[in-house]
Amino acid sequence: MSASSPFEYTVRVSPRARRVNLRIRPATGLEVVVPKRFRTSLIPGILEANSAWIERALKQWQASRATMLADFPPKQLCLRGLGRNIEVLYHRCDAVSRSGEAGIALDGDTLIISADVDDEVVLVNALERAIRTIASNTLPAMLETEARRCRLRYAKVTVRSQRSRWGSCSSAGNISLNCKVLFLRPELLRYVLCHELAHLRHMNHSAAYWRTLEGMLPGARGLDAELSEAGSMVPAWLRGGMG
Repeated sequence: MSASSPFEYTVRVSPRARRVNLRIRPATGLEVVVPKRFRTSLIPGILEANSAWIERALKQWQASRATMLADFPPKQLCLRGLGRNIEVLYHRCDAVSRSGEAGIALDGDTLIISADVDDEVVLVNALERAIRTIASNTLPAMLETEARRCRLRYAKVTVRSQRSRWGSCSSAGNISLNCKVLFLRPELLRYVLCHELAHLRHMNHSAAYWRTLEGMLPGARGLDAELSEAGSMVPAWLRGGMG
C-alpha cells in the first residue's frame, strides 16, 4: 500500500500496454498494469479516480478469495488439453532473480518452483510463466497440424495469457492463443484452434464463417456453447476474466 493510496496493489509493467489498466487477480488482488516508462507516481491519483469501482471489485474478491485459494499453491496442474498432469514441487528460496522472478524448472512432468513460498504474488507469476512456457512449446505445433489438415496458412502464432479471450486472429493472419486453453478438455482446445483458423477465411462470425468452421470441425456450434461455460476448468487463481 502506498502512503498516498488506501488500496493494497501490485504494479506490472507491460510492453503491450498502451494505457493504465486495473484488474483484480484472483490470488493477489488489485493489480495496476502500466506501459513501459510510465510514471508510477501517477498511480495513486488513478486509483482515487476509480475508487468506487475498486472498492466494489475488492469487496467481491474478498468474499470469494477463500474459495479461490482453497487449493493454492497447487500440487498438480491438470493440463487436460495435453493429457498431462504436471506435479508441482516448491523449493523455499528467499532470493529471486535480478528480474524479480522466481526460478522455474520443468523436468518431464515435474515442475520445480524456487521462490519465497509465502509470497502469493511470486508463486502465481511463476506458475503462470511455467504454463506459458509449456503452451509455447506445444500449441504452435498443434495449430500447424490443424492448419495443414484444413489447408490454411497463417502468418505467425503467439502464445500469451489473455485475461478473457481464448484466442484471436488478426486481418494479417496472426493468431494469438491463450495458454489457459491447456486446461480445457482436448475437444475444446481443438475447437479454439479451428475457430481462429476459420477467421483466415472470414474475419467475422457470419453464416459463411460458421459454415466454414462446421466444415473444418463438425459439431462446432455445440462446442462453442460449451466453451462459453468452460472458464471453470481453469484454476481459480489463474482464471482472471475467463468466467
